[in-house]
Amino acid sequence: MERSSQQVLLSRRSSLMSLQKHPGWLELRDEVDRRKQRDMRALLSKALNGEEFENLKAQIDFLRGWEAALSWVTSIPEGAERSLERFLTREQDERASA
Repeated sequence: MERSSQQVLLSRRSSLMSLQKHPGWLELRDEVDRRKQRDMRALLSKALNGEEFENLKAQIDFLRGWEAALSWVTSIPEGAERSLERFLTREQDERASA
C-alpha cells in the first residue's frame, strides 16, 4: 500500500477509534440498545394481542434488518481499532524482518 494511502487510512482509523470514547457516541449506543428493546416490546405486545402472523412476520423481517444495520453502525469504532491493531502489528513484523 502506498505510504500516503496508509497515512490516510491510519488517520481515519484513529478518528473512528476515538469515537468510541466520546460521550455522545456512548449515548448513541445506549439509545440504540433502548430502541431495540422498545421495538421488541412493541412487537411482543402486538403478538400477544393477536395481530395476524403475516403482519408480524413482515415487521420481524424489517426489525431484523434494522437492528443488524444499527449493530453494524455502532460496531464501526471497535472494528477500526481491531483493524488498526492488525495493521500496526503487520508493520512492526515487517520492520523487524527487514
